Amino acid sequence: WTQNTGQLVLTVSTSLPTADSVITLVLVNKKAAQTAVTPSISATGLVPIISPATLTGTVLGAATPPGTLWTTKVCAESTTTHGAFNTLTFTIAPASALAPADTVTISGLTGTQTADNAALTVGTAIFGNAGRWTQNTGTLVMTVASGQTLPTSATTFTIKVTNAAAVSTATIPSLCAGGATPIAAAP
Repeated sequence: WTQNTGQLVLTVSTSLPTADSVITLVLVNKKAAQTAVTPSISATGLVPIISPATLTGTVLGAATPPGTLWTTKVCAESTTTHGAFNTLTFTIAPASALAPADTVTISGLTGTQTADNAALTVGTAIFGNAGRWTQNTGTLVMTVASGQTLPTSATTFTIKVTNAAAVSTATIPSLCAGGATPIAAAP
């Protein structure tokens, strides 16, 4: 296997059967998106056996950004008292690490008295210690900071909000991640 050329050379130790042969390879896609490729095949021996030919189908089209699944997604609050300051604690772990400029969005945190804030304090440097908060939708959008990575191990962080002034129903937030377009959501 030669990675930079994407060429795999197999040497046959005995003759190949005339029936179909299946060769299975396990390769790891790049972390960044890439265009799928159409591989080709050829066989040589003392004389050319099979001329180079294009295979049917494409492979290695790493179009699905990392973070499509979450292995950990837990939230908790410090108080249910209406009108009180409430520390929300989140523990999250994506199945694939997220890179700088990738976003994590937590939505459904409706019913707080916390006004819109372009830089709500988020208790982790991974997101540059801040996120964009929108009160009416209860949405927090955090961007992985330059030089940081959201690892596949659990990351815990907090935000502080003010609970509703009157009794309200608890919400179940959703979590999604991606680049410019959210790619996964899980309750």
